Amino acid sequence: MDERPQKVKWTKVAIYDTYVDADEKRNSLNEEGKLTKIRRCGTRGLRFKVLTGQPIEKPKEKKKGTKR
Repeated sequence: MDERPQKVKWTKVAIYDTYVDADEKRNSLNEEGKLTKIRRCGTRGLRFKVLTGQPIEKPKEKKKGTKR
């Protein structure tokens, strides 16, 4: 399994019955400057889910130093 850290947290916005409807929503969100994508979902992949993403910031690594 791939051990790369997740860089974006994806959140569901809406689910549509047609790709055209999902694409219209995605384009309106893109105009606002948001990260977006469309994924198939539902039984046999017949519906389309629009997702928006928020970048995940890495926690600062603690420096290992000598104790005095």
